[in-house]
Amino acid sequence: MQPFEWEQELFLFLNSHHTAASDSFFWWLTTPINSWPLYVFLIGFMFWKFGWKQSIIFLAGLGIAIGLADVIASQIFKPLVNRPRPSHDPAIQALVHTLHGYKGGPLGFVSSHASTSMAIALYFFLEWRKKVKWVGLLFVWAVVYSYSRIAVGVHFVGDILGGWIVGVIAVLIAIKIIHFVQDKYNPWGLIKKE
Repeated sequence: MQPFEWEQELFLFLNSHHTAASDSFFWWLTTPINSWPLYVFLIGFMFWKFGWKQSIIFLAGLGIAIGLADVIASQIFKPLVNRPRPSHDPAIQALVHTLHGYKGGPLGFVSSHASTSMAIALYFFLEWRKKVKWVGLLFVWAVVYSYSRIAVGVHFVGDILGGWIVGVIAVLIAIKIIHFVQDKYNPWGLIKKE
C-alpha cells in the first residue's frame, strides 16, 4: 500500500520545518532508552503511592498493553499493510530530512513508537485519573514522542495515528484481561478492583 499524496505532502511540510536545536531534541527523544528516566520515575512513584501489591498487578497489565501494542504494530500491521516509511518511499525519499543517516526499517504502518507510547499514557491515565492529578500530562509526552518519528523522517502522520489506535486497542484488551483475572482468580488476595 502506497501512502496517500496528501499524506506525503503533509509529512514533507512537517519534516522540513526544523532547526539544529529541534533536530538534537527529537533525535534524543526518539531514542527509546532516553525515556527510561520517565519510566523509572513512574514506577517508583507508583510503588510509593499505591504499595507493592497494587503496583505488581498494575505492571502486569501495563506489560500486556505494551507487548500487545508492539506486536500488533510490528508483527501484524507492518507486514500486512506493507507500506514504506517516508525514508524508503521512492516518490519522496530524496526530500526527506533524516538524522545521522537513520532511515529505520523499510515498513512504517503503524508506528511502534506511537502505539507503545499511547498504550503507556492511556493505561496510566485510566488507572490513575482519580488519584493522580498530573497523569494526563503523559498524553503530551506521547504526542511529542510520536511526533519525533516525523521529525527524524521515518513515519507519516497516518503511521502515527494508526499507532495511537493500536495503542488504545491494546490497553482496552489489557484492562479486560486484568479485570478477568481480578474477578476470577484474584491471585494471592492482592487485587482490589475499583
